[in-house]
Amino acid sequence: MRRIAFINEKGGTCKTTLAVNTAAWLARERDLRVLLVDLDTQGHAGKALGLDVRTLPRNVFHLLTDDAVRLRDVVYPSAVSGLDVLPSYKEMADFPLAVAGDARRAHRLADRLEAAREAGYDAVVFDSPPSMGLTTRNILVAATEVVVPVALTYLALDGCAEVADTVRQVG
Repeated sequence: MRRIAFINEKGGTCKTTLAVNTAAWLARERDLRVLLVDLDTQGHAGKALGLDVRTLPRNVFHLLTDDAVRLRDVVYPSAVSGLDVLPSYKEMADFPLAVAGDARRAHRLADRLEAAREAGYDAVVFDSPPSMGLTTRNILVAATEVVVPVALTYLALDGCAEVADTVRQVG
């Protein structure tokens, strides 16, 4: 199962746009069963696919912090055939604190997404927050491929080098 992460600690680099459109393309053009996992507190990946993330009873935070919550409890279909969404919202800001005592806190996402393989997904696409905290570390542990969208400016390229160092540390 492919697991593609779009990461950059800088905001405004089109991570969400690329994640949503890549997931939709894989579902539509490659006829794959795709799970788009939003891990940004803004919830824009879910919003981009028509979900009102503010009113959903559960989201990715609940999956990552409550072992009683199953993947099927927090996955929502999109209008794109073959594309499901695991949405996020503001609760994700509390994720580092909620799992602080867990020795496998950097592996929570990878561990909980084993159910995606069992559910028959061919690919998982991750939209990440604009930071290099515990949430992004979880994404890097869970991902098999990393895409770093970056503008061609000096500071943006310098930031990309920092991201590359982090990816090497996790890998």
